[in-house]
Amino acid sequence: MSRRTQSELIEDLAQLYELSLSIGRSLDLRTCCDGFLKALLARKGLAAAVLWERDLDGGLRCIYANPSVDHGQLVLDPGHRIARVDQVFEVLPPRSWPDVLDGRLAVGEGIAFQLADFGVLLLLSVRPGTLGEVQCRQLVPLVHMFAVSVSGCLSHRRLDEEKRRSELLALVAAHTENSVVVTDAEGRIEWVNRSFEQLTGFSRGAAIGQKPGHLLQGPDTDPEAVERIRRAVRAGAPANEELLNYTRAGRAYWVSLSITPIRDGGGRTVRFIAVQRETTRDREQREALMHATRRLADQTQALERARTDAERASEQKSSFLARTSHEIRTPMTAIVGYADLLERGEGTEEQRRAWVSRIRDASRQLLDLAGGVLDLARIEKGPAAAAMAPVRVGSLVDEVGATLEPEAGRKGLGLTWQVPPDLPDVTSDARAIRQILLNLGANAIRYTARGHVRITAERAADGAIDLCVEDTGVGIPREQIEGMFQPFVRLQREEQSSEGFGLGLAISHQLALSIGAQLLVESTPGTGSTFRLRVPGAVAGAGVEALTARGSSGASDPDGRPFATPDLRGRRVLLAEDTPDIREILEAFVSRTGAETDVVCDGAEAVERVFLAQAEGRPYDVVLMDLKMPVMDGFEATERLRASGFARPVIALTAFVLGEDADRALRAGCNARLTKPVTSADLYQELERHLAGRETSADGTR
Repeated sequence: MSRRTQSELIEDLAQLYELSLSIGRSLDLRTCCDGFLKALLARKGLAAAVLWERDLDGGLRCIYANPSVDHGQLVLDPGHRIARVDQVFEVLPPRSWPDVLDGRLAVGEGIAFQLADFGVLLLLSVRPGTLGEVQCRQLVPLVHMFAVSVSGCLSHRRLDEEKRRSELLALVAAHTENSVVVTDAEGRIEWVNRSFEQLTGFSRGAAIGQKPGHLLQGPDTDPEAVERIRRAVRAGAPANEELLNYTRAGRAYWVSLSITPIRDGGGRTVRFIAVQRETTRDREQREALMHATRRLADQTQALERARTDAERASEQKSSFLARTSHEIRTPMTAIVGYADLLERGEGTEEQRRAWVSRIRDASRQLLDLAGGVLDLARIEKGPAAAAMAPVRVGSLVDEVGATLEPEAGRKGLGLTWQVPPDLPDVTSDARAIRQILLNLGANAIRYTARGHVRITAERAADGAIDLCVEDTGVGIPREQIEGMFQPFVRLQREEQSSEGFGLGLAISHQLALSIGAQLLVESTPGTGSTFRLRVPGAVAGAGVEALTARGSSGASDPDGRPFATPDLRGRRVLLAEDTPDIREILEAFVSRTGAETDVVCDGAEAVERVFLAQAEGRPYDVVLMDLKMPVMDGFEATERLRASGFARPVIALTAFVLGEDADRALRAGCNARLTKPVTSADLYQELERHLAGRETSADGTR
């Protein structure tokens, strides 16, 4: 070995020693790098050093430069270049560096070392020729020693950063409102925060070493969600679920669970962090919102249906009013016209009798229309309580058949009715059944041009009684059957299209519902229809006769002839009525009986006349009391008479047909009521019924 070689070796060893002392004093990166330059760079004629650290993703990040150059502007010649710091670095051969670095530092040669542990070191000389091959080889052990020292500095720095980051994360996790759980790679709990303890009721000591699922899952936890979490943990993948958990005390609560795997530098999963946010209240609010949304949608649909129904009802009512106007004007034209002819004295005696008969028929047609409208109003107001009592079906059917027979005869139709002799009575409302059968029978006669109408009764399979009205009329199309029981809907028929008001079937249907019965229909267009009233509740044994409700429809006996005028000579009748026309008509009806009649115009005068007659010893045998009068109405007048002890019959005269107002008269003390317009037959029946066999006395009692 030559003297120079030995000298260089000694110098290198000295430099290594000095370098080891310089860079070994501190684990700080800058101190280490500055010491390296002080001990080595100046002696070797090196002017600068730049150190890059390799990132986990393979990129390079500058961590040191001396002197402080703008390393981001370090661009080499086009053939051999170092791109910007965040791009790929390429080791360059000697003698390929530019003459000027960043416009400030004149350089000659440079050499770069790839340091396997962490990155790249670039050394730049001051003047050309100072980085020869020998010098480069001599730098290798020094650079390796420097690399070991830098690696230690970097490791120490990373540990400090990791410690600070861990402390910061622990501080955040400890004070967050969410529940945080840290598990090992097998899913066993290593750490929980305070919020976990408060939410679940499990202390940190009780939780450590356990698996969260064993502590928190219960009978209603979704097993499919649990299985998805297990698969994700086994695969080291993240997972997000909404899960039902249970506290230590057994309270169920919902959480939004997010599980994140933590990996080391080699990509191996070393632990999991699970963050749980309680969503019980959110879920309840969400479900309430969904329920409210569904309810709003239902209400919107209901409102839309109501709007559609209202529009349809409005159209139907408009059509009904138009038909009603026509039906009113047609008979009114006949009434006014024939009355005018009679007033002028025109026509023969036979013609005048015919005109009177037609006036009567037109008047009854108007009464039928008014009665239907009022019945509908009563139903829309609310069904009255059914008067449930035993009803003798045979007698009721006989009465309905006898009432309908004259009309069927005028059209040349055969009308028959038949009830088996062993048919039991039913517990129901006789008045409702009678009105339904009358409506059905009148419809059958109206829409049957030829053939017959038959009314029958039979026992149904379930013990109920079926009352059937069968006709051989035009029948009902299938598409019209569904809506035929709606108010204001009239069946569209090619024949007789102008008849009817669309009320009878609607009224009958509502009456059937009010007594717990069913109204069924079978029909074949061109052949006929059968309406079946199915009345439940057969009653064994004999029943009682259905009470007859007197009103405007009872103007004649079953044979269609007027009732005979009763002989009431020697009787006294007081008529209280404020309407002159009605007062004059009723006074004429009563006068035919031979009874003595007094007339007053209000309730107060009626009470005064009754008291005066009793004081004179000539009491009235019956009082005909209008309910709507000035000064004192009929309700109050009747109540005062009853309170004073007057026990003779009081018969109410009323235009009220809506149940509550009409029945109020009976509660006030009236014995019966007659609905206006009152016919002579109705009046005579009531007078005869209440005065037959009654003895008069001076005190007004029987």
